[in-house]
Amino acid sequence: MDLASWPPPLRTPREAPSPTPAAMSPLVPLMLFGWIPFAIAAFGMLQARTATLVVVIGGWLFLPIASYALPGIPDYTKTMAVALSATLGIALFAGDRLRGLRFCKLDVPMLAWCLVPGISSLANGRGPHDAISSVLTHCVEWGLPYLIGRAMFRDSAALDQLARALFVGGLVYVPLCLYEMRMSPSLHWRIYGFAQHSFAQHIRMGGYRPLVFMEHGLMVGLWMSIATVGGFALWWRGGLQRLAGMSAGWLLLVLFAATVLCKSMGALALLALGAAAVYAVRAAGKRVAIWVLVAAPVVFVFARVICNWQARELIDLLLQHYPDRAQSVEFRINSEQVFMPGIWHHPWFGWSSWGYTPTFPDPDDKPHVARDSYWLITSCCFGLVGLALFFCVHLAPIVAVLRKLPVPIWTGRHGAGLTALVVAICMFVGDCLFNAMINPVYTMALGGLTSFAAGLVTRPALATLRPGHRQPPWGLYALSHR
Repeated sequence: MDLASWPPPLRTPREAPSPTPAAMSPLVPLMLFGWIPFAIAAFGMLQARTATLVVVIGGWLFLPIASYALPGIPDYTKTMAVALSATLGIALFAGDRLRGLRFCKLDVPMLAWCLVPGISSLANGRGPHDAISSVLTHCVEWGLPYLIGRAMFRDSAALDQLARALFVGGLVYVPLCLYEMRMSPSLHWRIYGFAQHSFAQHIRMGGYRPLVFMEHGLMVGLWMSIATVGGFALWWRGGLQRLAGMSAGWLLLVLFAATVLCKSMGALALLALGAAAVYAVRAAGKRVAIWVLVAAPVVFVFARVICNWQARELIDLLLQHYPDRAQSVEFRINSEQVFMPGIWHHPWFGWSSWGYTPTFPDPDDKPHVARDSYWLITSCCFGLVGLALFFCVHLAPIVAVLRKLPVPIWTGRHGAGLTALVVAICMFVGDCLFNAMINPVYTMALGGLTSFAAGLVTRPALATLRPGHRQPPWGLYALSHR
């Protein structure tokens, strides 16, 4: 390696001002490339599951938003640093977890999801190099975090620990969010030397929407909302009463207040829906609320793509109560209408990872549009096949758990972490209807939920608990101690 050319060229996210080498802090390459040895040290000193949570969640919360172009492999990004570090640590210190994995039918959607960019690239005649590059990028962004979750979070006790880590991750961000609400979104700029996104998009309601160390304030809002729902599920079910010597109820209240102050209305709506689902499952003793969370995004996208629903009712409802947010939703819907015809030109496998660019008769009349919704990005890039795979990847494990796991476990203390993660994944999928805030922590949780669901499918005896049974679900914990 030529040390004179190190570090390699820096790339920054879309819409972020390009930093100059003089402005960029030396901490950027130090943190991104130094996360690998940090992860190895963490796995050497901590229990494997704890080290995984520290490396993945800690890295996602604090690493800089930057990208380095490396020859022959996908760009080295924050996501790659987190996923690669954790995978390497598991391979070195907990290799039995990887060797113990068994491929099952619930893994088929994720395998296909990782391969569909290559198929789309070949279908568009872009050649094998572009196809391999697209597949590798998808494997890093989705496959590795999923594999980490599959290997490390296989049972109910592990899911409880993961849900608790999400709650702690939200609490860690509370003082940082409060600082940026008061002093402006500047922590990334102060520490790493450049801003990761447009400042204008984070002025809200006479104050600021925090960015901290994530790509956008919307991503922070969703993170805080999911952490709040996870903490609420654990506290409401009695699975978490105290944390670090403090009352979990009071900590949850602080986290909720900080989440509201993040001024992300979409995330707050998802918070309300998620908390209502968690409450309804225990209060009513039924899982109808979760089935609604699972079905709603699919119905929305089906109505938009197949039925050409214009969502005027949704926009009019928002205009009555939240006029400023209605403008944002209307902009997204109008942008989707511009891009949606492109789906039907290449309906099955889309336009490849390069996406679809609409054409206009008069370039001077080109409207200001953007592909903000991840479902739209997926449809344009990978077609209807990719869109179906995206929903199958996220919702198939949830459906399997809903079908196989008896109601008493859902409503009891031992199902708190499971419920929290199921609702969290549903909230993420719901957010993808309007945003594209991909987070490897959610994909890791998806992998853990898939491992748990796979255990239920292969061990139907776990679902024999009779309604009204008052004993703890020991069968569930037999799986966690195998």
